[in-house]
Amino acid sequence: MNRSFFLFLFIFLASDFTLLAELKFRQQLPQSKIFHYKHWNLQKKEITGHTEITYRSVIKDDKEFILAQQRNLKTDGTLFWERLIWFHPTTGAPVYSQEKDYRAKIEISSEYQAAHLITTIFLPEKEQHQEFSLLLGTNVIPFELLTLWLQKQLPQLIRKKELNFILYLPRLAYELEKTPFPRSMAELSVKARMQPPRTWDSPMGKVEVVDVLVVPTDFLVKSLLPKEQSEFRFTFLRDAPHNLVSFQEKITQSLLIEIRSPK
Repeated sequence: MNRSFFLFLFIFLASDFTLLAELKFRQQLPQSKIFHYKHWNLQKKEITGHTEITYRSVIKDDKEFILAQQRNLKTDGTLFWERLIWFHPTTGAPVYSQEKDYRAKIEISSEYQAAHLITTIFLPEKEQHQEFSLLLGTNVIPFELLTLWLQKQLPQLIRKKELNFILYLPRLAYELEKTPFPRSMAELSVKARMQPPRTWDSPMGKVEVVDVLVVPTDFLVKSLLPKEQSEFRFTFLRDAPHNLVSFQEKITQSLLIEIRSPK
């Protein structure tokens, strides 16, 4: 029996089959706000696109939700990627999510059922579907919820300086199906490590921020993936509500330039 089996068994026995409290984000979901980020290429020193994250109340299937919508656009305004997550309006627990990558022509949808995450991969051009599930145990964080989870855990991170958890990558789980490697490799053991606070000259004026570096702790993952593909850097406001002001992946840094209310 391998390590993945024991991890699965432990999560199965420990779970109470209700969505875990750490995956409820009511305090992190602002009402009727739009966050606008620019994409800055660190090598070319130029803007390569923008991200808009919008939060609003919606009705879906005759039920009320808080919808978080993220849209990534090129400099000419062309939409190339988007993600929508529907949250329970009272608890802030995720209910559904949908992600569309228009360049790779792939759609990923997820449904949170008690302690299970049911993910469906759809390839529109090939009309192919693939479905798989994950038991959400303590400290298992799906990638689409990582920013909100770090934002929620920031007070604890400031005290403890680092937190260990399992980061689940649904897209990687799908890609692993085409390799000899087990799907469990999409559940990465990672560490969130806080950097010393610093002052940032933001659109809101000078503010104190903290950088959080998310890195793999598994030796095999670190040896297989180059550093720029396996590390993520988040920057949050040090004070509540701990809004995300910057995110860096590979050579692209997304920087907050505006917070506004919808017209």
